[in-house]
Amino acid sequence: MVPVPALLSWRGNLIRVLLVGLVAALALVVSTAGPSSSIAASDSFSVLKDFSDDSAASVTVTLTCDTGVVTPASASASEALPAVFTVSDFTPDPNCTATESPVPTGYTSTATCSAALVATGQCTITNTLNVDTFSVLKDFVPNSAAS
Repeated sequence: MVPVPALLSWRGNLIRVLLVGLVAALALVVSTAGPSSSIAASDSFSVLKDFSDDSAASVTVTLTCDTGVVTPASASASEALPAVFTVSDFTPDPNCTATESPVPTGYTSTATCSAALVATGQCTITNTLNVDTFSVLKDFVPNSAAS
């Protein structure tokens, strides 16, 4: 059986060796990464929705960025709730473009919007309700003064 003081000394030495090894490994990672390398980053991007008539409808939106991985592939957006995406592994501050498809029937849309991920982190797609005016003419046969 190993005496308690010897066992404590052995464990203490093992912990010291492990700590020294960990510090050396971290120093190696930092020195090989160099100043121009990037560390994996993650940020969120929101796509806001604006309907000219304040419709409660929602649309499907996708997001692409110059660099990085976007999740989810698509999301729903409405005036009440924006579509929120996560962009990871990007460098340095990519431009992101959101696209709505299809454009809701009866609306004209900007269809896309763009912004820098880190500096801005959001953009707005606007849908304008298509409106038109028409006139109704009444013709009495035979002619009558009635309205």
